[in-house]
Order: sequence, then C-alpha cells, then structure tokens
Amino acid sequence: MGGVGKSTLAKLVFNKVFAKFEYTCFIEEIKRIPRTKEEAKSLVWEKMRHHGIPVSSASGSSGRSGWHQVMGKSLLVVFDDVDDSDHVTLLEEIAYENGMEESRFLLTSRNAERLRNVKTIRLDALGREDATKLFTLYAFPGQPDPPGLFSRVLEEVVDGCEGLPLTLEVLGRYLKGQRIEFWKEIPGALRECDEEIADLEEKVWAKLQLSYDGLPGREVKNMFLDIVSVFMPDNPSYRTSFSAADVKIAWSSTDKVVFNRLQILKDRALVTVRGEEEVTFDSGCDYTEFYMHEHLRRMGQRIVRREGRSFNLYTSWKYPFDVPDVFGGLQKLKSFTLVCRAVENSLVGSLGRLSALEELYLACETLQQLPDVFGCSSTLKTLWIGCPSLQRLPDTFGEFSQLTTLHINDTGLRFLPDSFARISQLKELHIAGCDYLSALPDSLSALPDSLNDVLGGCEYLIQLPDEFTARIMNTWWPVKSLVGRWSRSQYLESKPWDTLRLLPEPICQLSRLEYLSLRHLQFLRWLPEALGDLHSLRELEIFMCAMKSLPESLGRLSSLTNLGVTYCENVKTLPGTIGDLSSLTCLDLSGSAILSLPGIFSNLSQLKELRIIECKNLKLPADMGGTRIIEERY
Repeated sequence: MGGVGKSTLAKLVFNKVFAKFEYTCFIEEIKRIPRTKEEAKSLVWEKMRHHGIPVSSASGSSGRSGWHQVMGKSLLVVFDDVDDSDHVTLLEEIAYENGMEESRFLLTSRNAERLRNVKTIRLDALGREDATKLFTLYAFPGQPDPPGLFSRVLEEVVDGCEGLPLTLEVLGRYLKGQRIEFWKEIPGALRECDEEIADLEEKVWAKLQLSYDGLPGREVKNMFLDIVSVFMPDNPSYRTSFSAADVKIAWSSTDKVVFNRLQILKDRALVTVRGEEEVTFDSGCDYTEFYMHEHLRRMGQRIVRREGRSFNLYTSWKYPFDVPDVFGGLQKLKSFTLVCRAVENSLVGSLGRLSALEELYLACETLQQLPDVFGCSSTLKTLWIGCPSLQRLPDTFGEFSQLTTLHINDTGLRFLPDSFARISQLKELHIAGCDYLSALPDSLSALPDSLNDVLGGCEYLIQLPDEFTARIMNTWWPVKSLVGRWSRSQYLESKPWDTLRLLPEPICQLSRLEYLSLRHLQFLRWLPEALGDLHSLRELEIFMCAMKSLPESLGRLSSLTNLGVTYCENVKTLPGTIGDLSSLTCLDLSGSAILSLPGIFSNLSQLKELRIIECKNLKLPADMGGTRIIEERY
C-alpha cells in the first residue's frame, strides 16, 4: 500500500545511522533509474557519498572504476520504492562486492513479491492516536494540542484519512491557518470519496485532490500539472533532472514568481525540490530535480487526462518517445507547446493523433522537415512554427481546414507550398525572420482580402504575388531586414538597428505607399534609382543610415511634402534634382555633414521650413525666400 510512510521511515532510519558508515547512498524512487545493470550501477555510484561528500567530486572516478573504493568499507545503501526484481539483484551484487558484515542494505516496496530472499517488515496504517498527533503536527505546528474549537472536526478529518501518513500530511498542511468554516467542509468531502469510489487507490487520489483543488490560482495548478507530466514522466529511461534555464522558461516567469509558486506547492507537501539552493536559480547549480509521492503523481496524471489542459514542454534534450504515449493519450488536449534542441519526426507526426488539438507552438532547433501527416489535423486553429533548420513544409499543409492563425518565424524555408491557398479559414498570416525565403507562391493571391498579412525579416524576398499585401509588425522577434506593408499599403517603416544592406526592389513597386521610414540602417550603403517610382510618397525619413549619397531619381517624387535626411554622417551633398520636388514643404537636414545646398534649391517654391540643427559647416544661399530656418549650431 502506498502512502503509509515507508519512504519517510526509511529516511528517518538513514538519517539516524548514516554517520556510523564510511560510505552512504539513498536512492529515492529507484524504479526511475535505468534498467540496464551498468547504467543503474553507475547512477548509484554518482549518488554515493563518502562521509557526506559526493564521491564523484571528491575522487573524480566514474561509476565503472570507482566501486573498488567501497570494497571492505562500511556501507549503507537504501533503495526506495522498488518495483522490479532487477533492483533487488543489483543491491545483492553491491552487497556481495562490498563484503563487509557491518554494512547495511535497506529497500522499500509496495510489492512484497519483489523482495525475494529479503527479510521484510510490513508497515500498516497509523492508529487513531498516532494519526491525530501527525495531523496536528502539520495543521497546528508548534501546538501540542489543537484549539478546542477544532477538536471535533479534526477527529472527523483524521478518521477520513484512514491512517495514511501521506493523506494526513497533505490535508494537514492544506488546512493549516484556515478558518473553522473551511474545516467543516472537509469531512463531508472525505465521506463522499469513501461512498462513491470503490477502488482503494482512486479513493486516496480523490482525497489528495482536495488540496490541489484549493491551490490559489490557475497558474499554481498548471505548475503542479507541468511537474507531474513533463518533469516527472512515466518513462523510466527519461531523465528527471532539468537545468534551471529549462525550469524558468517552462513557466515564462521571473525567478521570484517561479520561486513563490513552487513554495506554495512545497508548503502543501505536493512537491519536493531537490537541493533547496537550486530553487532560487541564482546559485549556479546546473540541475533541478522534482520529486513527489507516487500517489500525488498519479492523482495529477488523472487530472491532466481529464481536463485536456494546455501543455508546455520545454527542454534542451532529445525526446525519443511518442507524445501521446508519454502523456497518457491526451485525446482532449487542446493546446501544446514544444521547445527543444532536437526532436524525432515521429514525435511531430504523432501530434496528428491528438484529435482535439486547437493550438500548436513548435520551436525545435534541429527539425528540418515536417511529416506529411502533420497537415491532417481537422481541429487546429493556431499554428506557430519557429524552427531555424526547417527547410520545407509538406504539401498537406493546405489541409488545415480550421486554421485561422499561422506564424512562421525564423525558419530556413526557401519556398512555401502552393497548397497554402487551400487554407480557407486563414485570417492571420505572419512570416518573419525567414532569411532564405526568396518568393511567395502566386496561390497566396487567392487568400481572402480580409486576411491580416505580415512580412518581416525576409532578407532575400524579391518576388511577391501581385495582389499580396502585408503590414508592419513590431514584435520582439528578431527581424533581420525591412518590415513593412506591401502593395495596397500606405505606411512602411524599417526595423531599428537592422542589418539591411539593400533596399528590396519590391518596395519601389508600392504605388500607394505614402510614408517610408529608414532608421538606424548602418549597413545600407545606397538607395535604388527605382525609389523615384514611388509617386504617392508624401513623407521620406532617412535617419542614421550609412549611405553616402541619395539617388538622382529623388526629384521624381512629385507628391513628397516632407523629406528628412538626418544624422547621416556620410551624406555630404544633395542631388541636384531636389529642386524638382515641387510639393516639398519641410526639409530636415539636422545632424548631417552637408556643406552646401545645390543652386537649384531656390526652385522649391512650396518650402516652408528648413531644419539644420547641428549642421556646423552648412552654408546657406543668400536668399531663402519665405522659408523658416530652424537651426542650433554648437
């Protein structure tokens, strides 16, 4: 039976006598270590301590070569929660190789049949007196007796826990500090579990869930379920230690928020975190390990399966298994996030088996292609792909019949499949940071005019469908070239601090463009002559760019009313055609290195304002007409 205190008793015994032994080792949840003999033995060695100091750090020896050190030395080893006879065999081999009569070996298990040739002690549930003492210890810490107001209801709660130390601790911590009115609700809930549930383990889980249901806020509950499903999965070959970075990004919160939420789970005895210093995330420790009682884990897995909740999976490791298998066949799962360095194609393909999935977020560093089955989901509504090695999308991509929002960010895609046009429900399409994408398929023109399109950071994108449009998107995603609206758009602004070297030719084909802003483009050396084809352009802003001159075609911008060439240190002269800007009313040359204005400058009959702030060496013509001069020379 689980929850009667086997692990707790084993820890008490270990802590009481470990100082008498030269070498000690306590393995919690031994069933989670590798099944192969060599791997298991190596892991046990990694957990071994010599007078309290880890042997791996003290001697630098590996598991394979280090075991000779314990031969003939006093040794204490505890294997907790054994469920496989191979682990019993492993402990027997360690005892045989050690060969010391003074050594002691202890293991706990729910199944006595696994403990062949081992002297066993059966641990039963607590009697009422001991159960009351244990519960009071957690519900009223520091008080030998509970307040009289709580005595009656306390007895009812203790009786409902049926002498199981785990239930007594979890509910005791849950009720600590609560008002009497809150306490009075618990006995009825416990009786309901006894009356409606026949299975013994299911009954225990239902009682433990009272504490989970009372957690403050959805975020804390989700953290518990993430730990249950991601950080403590069923697969015994799967690791249970994670880098602090993995843990922090999984909950997308600050260190303080993550720490506070974890503290709530710890205070409720729902989760234990290995190494208290690792929880703060600022000690430089590499790994964090989570632990919880098997009953709590099974209870959490039942909640996950029942709720079909959103799921986030963040890791820097490779996952060699099938998602639905690992997560219990989550047929109700609606939202899934996968962030990892490497991933098997079978894992991505298996997502098609999640028949209720509506949101999918993929950020897999080494994923090069998506399997054909990937496009077969009939329920997916939101898809976000951020895989830098991804080179192609399957032709089945157009079979997403319910897809309304699609983000493709920072991928290695060179083209998009023509089947895109078949995504009939698409409302938002965002393509950003795809450096190798050189063209968009003509079929995109068939998408509805109401589509909200965005292109950004596609440095080599030189071919666009005639009717395809896009508009500016300012997000935190790394954008490596111009971000803007196309064709029917009126506003276009570059991403600040960009690495853009050439202005894409399609920009000069935007016949309706009215505003163009080029800012902080320190690698942009020149502008194309085709710039003069922007006949609707009214405002042109060039700020802190690296070009040395402006194209002569600038004079063809007949609609231009505002021109700013500011803090462009390499621009020494203006083209003579600037005098042809018949609509120009405001010219800003602030911070430039221009020495003089061309003679034809006087032709600017509509010019009302000239800004020359910090233009130290600029010489103005004698006659500026009615133009207002704004200057501050330093």
